[in-house]
Amino acid sequence: MVCVESKQCYNKRMPNSIYMFLDIRGGSVGVAIIERGKNTEDTLLFSKRRVLPILNEFKCERLISTMVSEARELLLGVRKVNIGRIKKVYITIGSPWFFSETQTIIHKSDIPTKCDKNWLDMKIDEEVNGFILRNFDNRKPEIIEKVLLRTTLNGYQTDKPFGKLAQEQEFTLYLSAVETNTVNTIRRVVNDVFGSHQIEFHTMPLLALIAVDNLISVDINSYIIIDIGGEITEFILVRNKLIFDSFSVPLGVHEIIRTIAHDLKTSMAEGRSIYHSYQDATLGSIVKGKVEKSVSFVETKWRAYSKDIIKKISDKYILPVTVVIIGTHNSSFFFKKVFSNAEVMEMFPQHSLPNIILLSSENFKIKLKAKIAGLQSDIFTSVEISSIDKVNKFEYA
Repeated sequence: MVCVESKQCYNKRMPNSIYMFLDIRGGSVGVAIIERGKNTEDTLLFSKRRVLPILNEFKCERLISTMVSEARELLLGVRKVNIGRIKKVYITIGSPWFFSETQTIIHKSDIPTKCDKNWLDMKIDEEVNGFILRNFDNRKPEIIEKVLLRTTLNGYQTDKPFGKLAQEQEFTLYLSAVETNTVNTIRRVVNDVFGSHQIEFHTMPLLALIAVDNLISVDINSYIIIDIGGEITEFILVRNKLIFDSFSVPLGVHEIIRTIAHDLKTSMAEGRSIYHSYQDATLGSIVKGKVEKSVSFVETKWRAYSKDIIKKISDKYILPVTVVIIGTHNSSFFFKKVFSNAEVMEMFPQHSLPNIILLSSENFKIKLKAKIAGLQSDIFTSVEISSIDKVNKFEYA
């Protein structure tokens, strides 16, 4: 270490920074706190998830107040732990709280023309206005992400297109937005608990794309990401490492519990408990038989939705043979069982089971060490932590 007049030091180790990741989904809210240094691996300091109460009938408007209440309780629990000063809060919004679209802007000319940023800004503004009209009616949205996934000039990808000449210019744009009232409510909860903080919002599809692309084989360019939520399941089509399309299915893990509670004429809380006992293989034979019928009924519904989405994809694109599932351990294996059915398999090339990859937090362990033995981030916050430092490369000012 070299010091000058005992005031200025060189090679002095800079203090690490602490970041909070808040994941908000239709079935739960989760938080992870990490410590990040410039040249050190991330350290997990805290991780917890709270499951949202299950409504008798899913309605997004009613779920907002429940989500806010659970998020507040989760953050109050974080505040009780001596974590240290949080530098920045990253908030990831999952279904059903956001809308997203991928659009392609193409400029063709008979002679090479200069790629002009002003022209692109105008076209992007047009896409944003159309996106808002299609998805928000008279509600006020806040744009969360407006990113260029890829730019090509005459078919060649480039990160610096402006000022260059090309006859064909193509820009792939990802847009996401959340209703302003929802964003402000979440921001207010964080600031109420921790005081004013720098907050950055994202949506799950973009972070999932980055995380999956970093984990799977470099030879796999096209795949389907399935993000299993409590109330909504997202199918995200990736082609050539870009989000091409996405589809939402109004069915999630909560539908299993809701069906069990209905069939056994009991409460949602008891239905959840019975389902957990069923997963642990601790139910008696009579109750087990009833639960199996309920689970089978939901499997049939999920299979029908999956077949519909696969058909929509195959009608427009070449169907990828790789499927990446992001969900809890039990929900991922449940969905894999749905896909293993012959009715689904016959829709894929060679009528065979696609290459199904079940992501788990174990996939990210080598990049995230825990301060306390046994502490582990869940799959959703793991995806977000692993992706957040790479998302800026897509930003478009």
